[in-house]
Amino acid sequence: MKFKTATLSIILVILMVLGTACGGGGNAPQPTNNNNQASNNQPSGKATVIKLAHMSPELPDDAYHMFALRYKEAIESKTNGRFEVELYPAGVLGKDRELAEGLQYGTVDLAVITSSPMGNFVPAFQTLDLPFLFDNWEHVYRFLESDAAEELYKETESAGIITFGLIARGPRSVTNSGKAIESVEGLKGMKIRVIESSIFVDTFTALGAAPQAMSWGEVFTALQQGTIDGHENSIATINNERVYEVQDNVSLTEHIFAFTTAHASKMFWDTLSAEDQKLFKETAKEITIQISKEQEKAEEDFLGRLKAAGMNIYEIDRAPMREMVNSVYEKFAKSNTDKYFKAIEELK
Repeated sequence: MKFKTATLSIILVILMVLGTACGGGGNAPQPTNNNNQASNNQPSGKATVIKLAHMSPELPDDAYHMFALRYKEAIESKTNGRFEVELYPAGVLGKDRELAEGLQYGTVDLAVITSSPMGNFVPAFQTLDLPFLFDNWEHVYRFLESDAAEELYKETESAGIITFGLIARGPRSVTNSGKAIESVEGLKGMKIRVIESSIFVDTFTALGAAPQAMSWGEVFTALQQGTIDGHENSIATINNERVYEVQDNVSLTEHIFAFTTAHASKMFWDTLSAEDQKLFKETAKEITIQISKEQEKAEEDFLGRLKAAGMNIYEIDRAPMREMVNSVYEKFAKSNTDKYFKAIEELK
């Protein structure tokens, strides 16, 4: 019994000596944070992994995916691998609304989202949905480079979302099958899918249609089954989402300009150093402007692809349409700030 007790005592002494030698007196070494490491206290040499998500297909000329690819490459390169950007395209982490909520809850770090759903989180963003707000691409570019645009981006911070910038995707037009829409009268009574935005609903109601607010994930099947008559979208999206497989015509109503927004979760943003925040924001703005200009040049190419796929393209007189949507502006003015509308008007 004494032998066993003595043996146990010797073993305990050895373990104590080893523990002191290996553990530095029992205090485990702590990771430090300096300019050569990730700003959320990652150990030296280990990259901070960032989730960047969007809902569009993985196509080389899709604005959402173009941004994701270029941003990933730029951030990883400019930070010498301190950050690793993981891409989650094609709605893997959800559609626009789910991604915006993911940014708020911190389950998504970065996201590329259609601007219209952001209006449900930040009312000021609804301004961009006003019909016939922009005269042309040059008018859009003047806004993107303006102080007013920067002020609009800051509006999302109260919702827990940081906005880097807007990607201009081009004016939205209407698709349908059967008899073509060659004038505004052709919209009367038609069930047209619109984005889940009150301004989109009000716009098409004013134009005489029967708008159906619907999540994008339901649209293709609804068009295929004929539960809706048509939908509206940018020419690029009509092509990239293969709408030509279930619709015959495109009528160039160009009623609302389409934008995509690049965002970061404020929860993620607050882990970054001031230097990294500047890098992330400036890099994003540079890429959004670059892609916007490429989207303008690609518009004719997208129309050509739709024609080649069998779609008929129709011009439409937009003058009477502009008059018909005055009620949309009147309703908007009652419940929203006119600050950004006025700023955009002054840039014409």
